[in-house]
Amino acid sequence: MLKNVSIQEFEGIYKHYYSRLYHYAYDFVDDEGASDDIVSEVFSTLWRERAHIRMESLTTYLFVSVRNKSLNYIRHQKSMLAYEAYCKASFTEEDENYWQTMDERIAEMKREIDKMSEKTRFVLEQCYLENHTYKEVAQMMGISTEGVKKHIVKAFAILRKHFNVKKR
Repeated sequence: MLKNVSIQEFEGIYKHYYSRLYHYAYDFVDDEGASDDIVSEVFSTLWRERAHIRMESLTTYLFVSVRNKSLNYIRHQKSMLAYEAYCKASFTEEDENYWQTMDERIAEMKREIDKMSEKTRFVLEQCYLENHTYKEVAQMMGISTEGVKKHIVKAFAILRKHFNVKKR
């Protein structure tokens, strides 16, 4: 068992196997950084699990672990590439135009809100951006909840008029 292995002995094992394991991983993943990460993870797991690993099976354990982690890395990369392709395919030019239009409308809405009176703007922002209740805003301002409702009605009337939206 490796449970009684000292840090110096473990470093010796690391130095003895690292290069071979790195190249073994690299043969699978063809990525220097990933190969280094895989081997580092294997040695990290070896240190944590050393009480359960027999010295006689160390070489097998290390190479099987590197192979398995390399294959998992490849699977993960393939799924990430597939997801990236899916995202690119599903993001059409129409979507881009939609989001650009939405950004423009939001900016226009912000400009209209900035034109409102200070009290009306404050009430609107507190109720719809800060998620305060009418009662909370009324207490903040020292007015009734009916006063808050009037400011909200006024704010929405201004926005509806600007954007030519008919009231339902």
